[in-house]
Amino acid sequence: MDPVTDTKVGIDQIREILVGAIARDLERRLARAESHFAARAAEIEQEARRRMEMIETHLKKELDTLGNRVDAEAVETKEAVRTAQREHRDAVTLLEQRIAKLEDSVLKGQHILRQQMLDQAKSFLDELRSMRTELNDTLERELGMLDGNDGEEALPRAASDRQKGDDSLVQQSRS
Repeated sequence: MDPVTDTKVGIDQIREILVGAIARDLERRLARAESHFAARAAEIEQEARRRMEMIETHLKKELDTLGNRVDAEAVETKEAVRTAQREHRDAVTLLEQRIAKLEDSVLKGQHILRQQMLDQAKSFLDELRSMRTELNDTLERELGMLDGNDGEEALPRAASDRQKGDDSLVQQSRS
């Protein structure tokens, strides 16, 4: 054998005697720590996956719930808008009916008022004719007494004048 090789083997034997038990113990501990670390890392990784899946499931449920709630609110809003439109249409129809009734009532009132005015005008004309006739008759009697005749000559002239006056009054009342 070679003296260098012998020296190396001797040093290795001394090292083995001095530090060998401690190194083996350290290697065993290190291997145990590595296996414990690897097992713990695998557990943590599995726990992280499980939690991520739980979070994803929870988020999916929440999103579905929110989507359903938004859909329900949209349906409610659409229904509320339809109801408001229907009520608005009904209110407008009712208002139009009331306006039509009021217009009819105003037209009837105007017609009645015009008829009353016409009747009053006719009554006034009849009264005026009657007064005129009385006045003519009285005037003819008085003139007849003054002239000494029966007033037969004045009678046709007075009747003609009375007819012209009545015609002009009727035309004025129609205007």
